[in-house]
Amino acid sequence: MESSGTTPSPPPHVKRQLQQACDSCRLRKMKCSKDFPTCVKCKEHNWKCVYSPKVVRSPLTRAHMTQLEKKAENLEKLLKRMLPEDIEVQELLRIVENESKETETTLDQIHQKVFKQVNLTANDLSNGPITLEKINALSHKKITEGEKYDVKSKKSVKNLEFQPEDYLINIKQSDLNFFDERDDNYDDANMNIYDSSIDGMAALSNDTGLRFDVNSSNGYFGINSSNGLLKFLQLKSEKNGNSIIELDLTQGGNEDLHNELEDIEYEMGFLLDEEISNIWSSINSGRLEDLLNDSNFQSLMIEAFFGSYYQVYPIINKKRFMKHYEQYKYVNAINFNDSKMISFLILLNTILAIGLWCKFGENSKLHTFYYQKVKSYIQQINIFEYSDTHLLDSFVLLSNYVQKTNKPNTCWNYLGMATRIATSLGLHKEVKVDKSQPMNLELFEEIEIRKRQWWGMYFFDVGTTLTFGRPLTIPPLSTIDLEPVSNIDDNLLRQGLPIDEVKVNYPTIYTTLIYESELTKISTRIYNYNSTILKLKNDKSKMIGLLDMNDLLDTFVSTLPSFYNEDENISIQEVLKTGYQQVPKWFALSRLRLIARYKNLQILIFRYILWETIERGKDITYLGLVKKCRKICFEASLKTIRIVDSFVNNNELDYLSSWYATYFLFQAILVPILKIVIDQNVTNDVKDSEFKQEELYKYIETSKATFTKLRKFNKLAGKFIKLIDLLLYGKKDSINYKNDIEMFNKFDDLFDFNFNENPAPDFE
Repeated sequence: MESSGTTPSPPPHVKRQLQQACDSCRLRKMKCSKDFPTCVKCKEHNWKCVYSPKVVRSPLTRAHMTQLEKKAENLEKLLKRMLPEDIEVQELLRIVENESKETETTLDQIHQKVFKQVNLTANDLSNGPITLEKINALSHKKITEGEKYDVKSKKSVKNLEFQPEDYLINIKQSDLNFFDERDDNYDDANMNIYDSSIDGMAALSNDTGLRFDVNSSNGYFGINSSNGLLKFLQLKSEKNGNSIIELDLTQGGNEDLHNELEDIEYEMGFLLDEEISNIWSSINSGRLEDLLNDSNFQSLMIEAFFGSYYQVYPIINKKRFMKHYEQYKYVNAINFNDSKMISFLILLNTILAIGLWCKFGENSKLHTFYYQKVKSYIQQINIFEYSDTHLLDSFVLLSNYVQKTNKPNTCWNYLGMATRIATSLGLHKEVKVDKSQPMNLELFEEIEIRKRQWWGMYFFDVGTTLTFGRPLTIPPLSTIDLEPVSNIDDNLLRQGLPIDEVKVNYPTIYTTLIYESELTKISTRIYNYNSTILKLKNDKSKMIGLLDMNDLLDTFVSTLPSFYNEDENISIQEVLKTGYQQVPKWFALSRLRLIARYKNLQILIFRYILWETIERGKDITYLGLVKKCRKICFEASLKTIRIVDSFVNNNELDYLSSWYATYFLFQAILVPILKIVIDQNVTNDVKDSEFKQEELYKYIETSKATFTKLRKFNKLAGKFIKLIDLLLYGKKDSINYKNDIEMFNKFDDLFDFNFNENPAPDFE
């Protein structure tokens, strides 16, 4: 026990700081005796005596700044791991920064805004851990109750009565109950493989063109699909009291189109080249089935597959396939108890169907012969209880094949099977090898095959999801640790060169697969974000978030090699510099697909801003953000039109390239059409003066001319020409666009912009 009058020793941090006065003396600027625990002045006046640690200022050195940057980076990584995937760290930081600048808000008030993108408040998330499951459950509950939290009023308010997606389901119609894409009547001479009521591009997928007031059995296509967008515009117009927008392409005016397509089919026909004619003559049976089953004919179709489709989608391994093909080629009897044989026959006939489609397109029904065999073999094996890599390859390829033969829901289901098989086989996991030992070429090639199978399935699945406007079903990126595909030259691999020499930096058939896979990863993030914020009211934070998503795309584009340049002349020169004598046909199509995909993503990010209500009275910064978003959308659209037009004019077209050119061109042309509609019907909107109607009409006419060239290979291109005429001119033929817009007089309050204040200035 301490003796009376002994002053206790101060704690260590006080000992070091006793040269500094106590807080009370410092505040009053009085001389402090610095006695511990109570100085003379504090004892005299009965003040609380506290010695605070001396404030040490951070040194302004590069080493200290590097330490702080590293700490911030580690904290951000930690937050990303702790927070659900759909919560953006940068969004949270921006909210905190904005709040701290504008008002003196508490951390709790800021926290109320943190989860606003899923309509939740801090109180909703106060009990228990913040898990993705909890956020989804709470968000779903609040949305179904029709409420959301308004931060300014601190009250729950009703959501808008309808959101875009809400227009796309009509319980009174049959589209919720079933879809039917069966074509098992192959022997029926009247069977039409090109059903005008449905298409794989999810553009006009309804029983009678775009008549949504009748029963539909073609499945659900969301607002991000072309079909969903057009359906939303029509049904919103109907809800607002306008007449139903008649966009029926199967009645009246479509008769001329039908005749035109018949003429094209007659001109193209099923023309046998000399090699096939010789095979046909040698069979001399008169039975078409004998030709399709002939091994020489099938070898030509396999060659067509690997010479065209495989060059663009190198998902399967050619060497492995040809080894099995030679093994089964001369088998006289099929052993239906041999699951490996049946699974290979499924893959073989899938490749034959695609090869024949690539050679003769939709004008011939012959490819369905092989597809019928695929379905008959699938019935011989229980695909729910057995699977292998042949079936995985088959379902991935089948999904793309049936999409191109206008079976979107069948495509969706095949992809679902492929995803489950791929994850069941563990293809999403990186193969761990002993890096201390040199890897042999055989093992290296096996690992690369796994990567191509997974990433090929991955970008097909996500791309189809975006096309159909449906929810993502692919495993989240956080569960995938597989590295990207390597850019290798197969010719060097066959020479047995070391792995480092096999990997090259010039274009190969795998190059675009690498970059499409990376773009697909970004696509999942953008698509999830857009799907969430679509429900929220326009504000500054929302616009900045959308622009952040666009920044992800810009960053991706900046990493592309120069031979993917959007300027075709520059691209050609860069490809020739790498040693090619001319630009390979497969590269021209791969380049088109890659550029058009990221332009299409830009369109999807910002397209809905063209019709959403934009409130006047906002500050200049907000309106400037709106214009910036719209400008990016317009520019992406117009650049796509130019790129597709250039591709069609400067490259040899075939059925495969024409399908993609048609798809991306239609996605792009909807944007200028929407802008023309808005400009005709909304007078007080924030105008985009750099995109004049006269210029937009030039792009529309360019697109129609491009579609005219494409319809030789794709019948849907012809329907799109008629759709554009119906949308813009209300008739089959365009005459004088300036005086002939009566079609859109029906859109009086389709775009319900309610401006009660003075128009904002026009921002150049």
